[in-house]
Amino acid sequence: MDNTTKGCNKEGTRADETRTDDEVFNDVPDYRRLKVEDVKAMTFKTVEDAERFYSAYSLALGFGFRKDTKGEAEGTIRRRQWLCNKQGTRAKKWFVLDGRGRTPRKITRVNCKAKFRVNYNELVGAYVVKAFVPEHSHELATGNQIAFIRSHRNVGKSDLARANTMSKVSIRPCHAYEYMVEQAGGYKTMGFTEKDLYNKLDQQRRTTSFESDSEGALAYMNTLAAQDPYFYCRFNVDIEDRLANMFWRDGHAFVDFMCYGDVLIFDSTYKTNVYKKPLVLFVGSNNHRGSIFFGAAVLVDETVETYTWLLRSFLDAMNGKMPIAVLTDGDEAMCSAIEDVMPQAKHRLCAWHLSRNANTNLKCDEKLKAFNRCMRKFQTVEQFEVMWHDMVEKFDLHNSFWINMMYEKRDKWAQAIFRNHFMAGMRSTQRCEGMNRFIKDSIGSGMKLVEVVPRMDRALII
Repeated sequence: MDNTTKGCNKEGTRADETRTDDEVFNDVPDYRRLKVEDVKAMTFKTVEDAERFYSAYSLALGFGFRKDTKGEAEGTIRRRQWLCNKQGTRAKKWFVLDGRGRTPRKITRVNCKAKFRVNYNELVGAYVVKAFVPEHSHELATGNQIAFIRSHRNVGKSDLARANTMSKVSIRPCHAYEYMVEQAGGYKTMGFTEKDLYNKLDQQRRTTSFESDSEGALAYMNTLAAQDPYFYCRFNVDIEDRLANMFWRDGHAFVDFMCYGDVLIFDSTYKTNVYKKPLVLFVGSNNHRGSIFFGAAVLVDETVETYTWLLRSFLDAMNGKMPIAVLTDGDEAMCSAIEDVMPQAKHRLCAWHLSRNANTNLKCDEKLKAFNRCMRKFQTVEQFEVMWHDMVEKFDLHNSFWINMMYEKRDKWAQAIFRNHFMAGMRSTQRCEGMNRFIKDSIGSGMKLVEVVPRMDRALII
């Protein structure tokens, strides 16, 4: 038998120079018929050529491999060895652990002796094969199993670029993977698993430093400002000179607020970025009762000071126009900031959140129905007082802490008190919650700010 295989000459180079480096040696029968003397007669120009050969050989036979030792001198690799991925054994200390909290992992090392080593020969000017052991002490993978051997799974640059492009248009990695599987003709020919794609994307994100992430987000803001003369963005930094809070709105949001900014809804949501910074959206309703976006912010925390800074930034962005009414979910820090920055605005608590709290505290359908009637019924203040008094007497709620607390706050939730105040037909933060849910389809908790901001911009434009 000749010392070369089809597609590879004696120096390990390919006979067909038009084939790319990403292609593997697909002549499976030739690899299976290779003998030890055939392999030892081969030479390779580079270590990469040798590794490419052994990768194709291991793929054809159905086993995985890993790099072992190497020797270097004067910046040149003089020796490189590859082993079967089942070489070696698990250390004995891992078999005698007491109080083990979880089931040990499956044993994957069976002391297989298969190996492949090349040394650099200065006389030849190439790498020659010094050791080749083809025998394995375990069963080899066959059929569909071969495609899932770890050393043969790799997310290529083109696949990663395609996943990144799809991610920018809100296509999740799992859906992008299924699309690529369909294009490749099945999982067997895909070359990597869904988990590999997620790991590669995560590795790509982790290479972006915290400083460059904030700089990237601010650079994107500068790009928007260059395109939109009415764009507004304000941010501040913490004592360590890191980005703390950031608020922004575009020119379209400014025009909308000037026309329909009488009632303002704002709420915070989580799990939108890797830093766990709460995302706050400012939302309203237009003359067709459609939801409109007034601005957004990423905050460092949810304290009174932070919300005060946010509301002042919002008013500054809107040329000082004060809304007539504000709807929130009842957060105490929000309430304090609204009283301080927007004292003329009528503050109303979300009816949906109140109903949920009532269900938790009252724990009785009859009590819950009575409370909802007091909260939602169109009536005069005097009628409300009578209805509330009757509810307290009927269910003996005189000593209920929650009932007494809600009565003290009745000017922020009772429909009887808001009957003469313009609320644009809204009494809950549902519009804000709905927009939060829509945006979360485009962003996730593993994303950095440089990813979150452009995707939010795209989602809101759509």
